[in-house]
Amino acid sequence: MNSLMKALDLEQQLWLAQLAIRVIWCDGDLSKEEFDAFSKLTAPIGNAGHLNELMKELESPVEAPLEILDSVPQVMLPQVYQELVALAICDWDLNPFEEKALKKIGKLFSLSDSYQKTVFHWAKDGIEWQRGIVNILPPTLEIKKFKMPLHQLTDSQRVWFADALLAVFLNEDGLGKEESNLVEQVVRSIEDSQQKSRVIALIKNNLPPRMVAPDEVSEIALYLGLIEIIKVLASNNGLSHRQSNFITNYVKLSELPDSAADAAIHWAKE
Repeated sequence: MNSLMKALDLEQQLWLAQLAIRVIWCDGDLSKEEFDAFSKLTAPIGNAGHLNELMKELESPVEAPLEILDSVPQVMLPQVYQELVALAICDWDLNPFEEKALKKIGKLFSLSDSYQKTVFHWAKDGIEWQRGIVNILPPTLEIKKFKMPLHQLTDSQRVWFADALLAVFLNEDGLGKEESNLVEQVVRSIEDSQQKSRVIALIKNNLPPRMVAPDEVSEIALYLGLIEIIKVLASNNGLSHRQSNFITNYVKLSELPDSAADAAIHWAKE
């Protein structure tokens, strides 16, 4: 989303934000996932005044005519459409109200029915793929948000998670974009300055640490750590043999069942 927004001028950014609000509210509900996705979408706007106004409108939307902005090149409209579809499924659901709203926007953009069907097919495949995560979890464990709760970890546990990520992700080419995004979030959360400096030095020198057993990390957090790792690896077109071995090692050190490693590797390869 950020790359698209940065390619637009301010007027175009505000227009896209208005479309996003329309898509978000088409089902009469604003979820936390949608709020977070909208915040991320509009972050490149930068102007505090405009951002505050957009947030006010997001929380209390006003019905406005659905219009296309003449200054937006026709060649860019498919990308705008894909971003709006991605926004609609940020909570891993695409309901009939969202489909109807998106089809209306697709018609406004003069996008062919076949193109729209292709994008919807991609979106629904992504939803099914995401829902497949539950196969990794034991039946007794229910998780609604698949993200490591860093604020609930002790500082030593955050350091452990950072090391675990680097053990899996770091190679001679350094970190990729998706890996960097996740690692940076964890590193920023580390309070111990010496440990933070050590982790940063590992990244700069492409030196993966040895993976060690976690220190009293909850079962839920262990599974969430596993899921965070495989989501990033899967986004990079699958697992290498080395990465599969590290997943197996993570599961073993975390004292999770062997079936968790098998399910995680299978899901990431799909």
